[in-house]
Amino acid sequence: MFAIMGNSIINQVYKGQSVDPNWHLAVTTKGDSIISRGFPFYPIQIRAAPSKSLSSNSMGEMLFVPNLSDTIYQILNDSTYMVKYIVKQKKSIWEKYDREMDGKQTTDLMMNSNYTRLSYLPIMETERFVHISIVTKRSLVDKYYLGFYDYWYDKTKRFVFHLQENGYGNLLQPIYHVIPSPKATYGNYFVGLINNSYIEAFQTNLAQPAYNDLFKNEELKSLIKSATPDLEAILVLYEFK
Repeated sequence: MFAIMGNSIINQVYKGQSVDPNWHLAVTTKGDSIISRGFPFYPIQIRAAPSKSLSSNSMGEMLFVPNLSDTIYQILNDSTYMVKYIVKQKKSIWEKYDREMDGKQTTDLMMNSNYTRLSYLPIMETERFVHISIVTKRSLVDKYYLGFYDYWYDKTKRFVFHLQENGYGNLLQPIYHVIPSPKATYGNYFVGLINNSYIEAFQTNLAQPAYNDLFKNEELKSLIKSATPDLEAILVLYEFK
């Protein structure tokens, strides 16, 4: 993954790539000469699965999250960056930054000892709100798996909130009962996607009173109920006040 900044190209590097195997970012000219590097790999990152962690927010700022890190950086130019946010968690996997572990070992820590981490989804930010998702151990009936919760940070009021309910034990209860997870931003809006498989599931489950009551947006509920099989997806644009 790469991004263009002025006359330079910022390349996100995965461990073992020949361009520069010891750093997360390698900045090159358009002639491929390396002019600077950033973010050396910590032991926990050496064997971690690659993730696309370089993205731009709605203000045109370039953001970067090193693999398994809790820190969100802003890339200012081809040789300068700053810490923008640190996501505090009760038991972050980043506490083990000095240990070399593979994906199974980090998963075991999360499943057996309730550690958490930032997801590999891009950080999405508007002028007032920042969206992040945290991967954590979740339950489905009598099974456990790693899933994520959506969180938003209100930069004006300086607090964190989330919209997903916790404690439901089966898929008949809605995960997206308020709004779908954001996939992009558009100005001050977050953009969520409900694909055709969710539309079909919602149409079935909205017949249940408990599910129907939890699904708050009447306009979206009506659109889902009236959707035909050839409707591939519904885009939902929303903002917080």
